[in-house]
Amino acid sequence: MKQKIYILFILLLAIATISSIEGITNSGGRNGNWANAPGDSGFCGVCHTSAGSGSITLTGVPTSIVPNQTYNMTLTINDPGAVVGGFQIVATNGSNNALVGSFNTDGETKLNSTSRLVQNAAKAFVGGSVSWNVSWTAPATVGSNQVQFYYAGNAANGNGGNGSGDNGYAGNTANIPLPVELSAFSASQSDEFIVLKWQTSTEVNNKGFEIQHSVNGKKWEAVGFVEGKGNSFENNNYEYIDDRELIGKQYYRLKQIDNNGQFEYSKTINLVIEYLNKEVVIFPNPVDNQFTIINGKGTVTIYNMMGQPIKSLIINDVRDIIPVGDLAKGQYILEVIEEDGNRKTKRFVK
Repeated sequence: MKQKIYILFILLLAIATISSIEGITNSGGRNGNWANAPGDSGFCGVCHTSAGSGSITLTGVPTSIVPNQTYNMTLTINDPGAVVGGFQIVATNGSNNALVGSFNTDGETKLNSTSRLVQNAAKAFVGGSVSWNVSWTAPATVGSNQVQFYYAGNAANGNGGNGSGDNGYAGNTANIPLPVELSAFSASQSDEFIVLKWQTSTEVNNKGFEIQHSVNGKKWEAVGFVEGKGNSFENNNYEYIDDRELIGKQYYRLKQIDNNGQFEYSKTINLVIEYLNKEVVIFPNPVDNQFTIINGKGTVTIYNMMGQPIKSLIINDVRDIIPVGDLAKGQYILEVIEEDGNRKTKRFVK
């Protein structure tokens, strides 16, 4: 019985030694000072002095960061001789190393200070390794538009001391960019044109924006391209005018393309186009088996280029569909005689 109590005492002492990392006071510009980040006075290896043959890794790190999005990563210490371990991790701004974002706890981790995550208690190694789930939410903005993670861990052999056999490990990620942040995107009708406007608050390696259009929100086509600013940390305003003859509900989105070819889509926006003038509108033009006519209310006659009438019909609505599958390929003139005798013409191609 005494032997079991002695073993339990040794294990508790080891846990207390590992967990003491959580209570280190501020001495280097950050509360905790043990994730090996710039400004830290050291890391776990300061007390756990052995070189060790293990390693520490952070997996699941994103290649780019979206503001306000949460990322789940795994921090792992590998050490074949260790019994229990602990860790700390911080996220910093890539330009001035200020702590950014917020970590979230999962029961076996806790916040030691703002934006600093540590183990809740020393955790046992299994098969020579120990892991923790790390959840971090990106901030809304970052001054340098880059984030870097610094992390450190200790691996204790459970003998109650912090000398030989108690190893410290540290690591950090490369700077991780935040992609282009689109702060506004809208569409409006101006005369007969559609005006798209958008704004970015930050841009990193931004080649530009492909403007995509759809008539149903499902099938998309590229209709234009606007070059980006490359790298920018200030507000930039963009505009694109779609001057095609369109009517009814229209959908738009932006395909933002990086210099390395990676891309992402904006949200989809839509608007209903109404023609403000009274001119006859035919679309599509060239036509196929039928076309839509706008402002064609009255007697409609289709003439060939020799002035011969080919088809005549009455249109009773402002918008209607005219079948022309029986017409031969070529150019035609459409004439509308309104109720008051006013005549309007429009040329189309089949």
